[in-house]
Amino acid sequence: MVGANPDLMVAMTEKGAPGITIQLRQRQGQTALQEVFDSLSYASKMLGRLLIRYITGFSKVKIKRILGDDFKFTKQMKALAEQMQALHEQIEQIAEAELPAPNTPIPNGPVEKMALAKAENDGERADIEQGIMMRKQEADQAELEKQNKAREEAIKPIKQQMEQLSKQIAKINEKEDQFWEDFDKIRLNSRFDADVDEMANNQTYKSSILAMLSQAKQYQVQVPDEIFMQFMEMPDSAKEAWAAYIEQTRALQMQKAQADQALAQAKTMESQMEMQRAQLKAQTEVSIAKIKAEVDLKIAQAENMTKLEIAHVGARVKSRQTAAEIADRQLERQEAGGQEPAQPEPASAEAPQETAPAEGAEYGGQA
Repeated sequence: MVGANPDLMVAMTEKGAPGITIQLRQRQGQTALQEVFDSLSYASKMLGRLLIRYITGFSKVKIKRILGDDFKFTKQMKALAEQMQALHEQIEQIAEAELPAPNTPIPNGPVEKMALAKAENDGERADIEQGIMMRKQEADQAELEKQNKAREEAIKPIKQQMEQLSKQIAKINEKEDQFWEDFDKIRLNSRFDADVDEMANNQTYKSSILAMLSQAKQYQVQVPDEIFMQFMEMPDSAKEAWAAYIEQTRALQMQKAQADQALAQAKTMESQMEMQRAQLKAQTEVSIAKIKAEVDLKIAQAENMTKLEIAHVGARVKSRQTAAEIADRQLERQEAGGQEPAQPEPASAEAPQETAPAEGAEYGGQA
């Protein structure tokens, strides 16, 4: 571009420069071209004012035609009109539906048979048959009126719905009239102006924002990829494909995070079960040791009781042996002296008695 500052060219070619630096260089580079930009801004502002003056003169019909279905009242009226048309079609279907022809049976009861039997000639018989047919026609007419009444009853709720729709349409018309009245007041009593500013879709603006985002990302600032895409010059199809890829990647990452969380929970549950098994095993071992100690204690007590009983029995046996030995020795001394043997006193089974011999200390004994 003729008259462009070299700094502006550097800003377009230098890589790795901070975003604020690029903006400052762009503004500095536009110094020589400011008059051109001022003229363009002035022309754009004048064009905007002309467009405003032209647009504010549009009629209601033209505004509604330009807006089309985007006009809120038009959209509401179109929906209600479609519902009204559907109700009209339902009424037409019910009204055009062919009713079954009434076919009441011919009166042929006992009264009619008796009257025909009493008829004296063909004339009377014909009058009776004509009366029977008239009664059949009256029954058919009553059946037809009943069918028409049923048709009217079927149409009645549809007409009630149509009345409600008509009330809604009337309210919307009132709101639309009030809207246009307020619009005319604003249009007549207000003044509009145009201003010119840098557009968000401007490539230079996008490049500066993209440079600042890149710099922020270099300083470990988390910037979503969707924001990068907004300021990158690429086809919409590529942006959509990139956004779909990002969404798919995030979904996979979320699934992986959920799987990892489930695995961690499973491991935690497994460790808890292992701890419970260890606790149960320790409790079981303690219970077994306690039971074994109680059994050993009971066995030791039983053995002590048995030993004590055996000692008592041995003491009693030894006491009786001692008593028998003493008696034998006394008997031997008596035989040696030519005397009758004395009857030895029976030894007590509860506690052995201590006896002393009549002669000689060597024959003494204890029980």
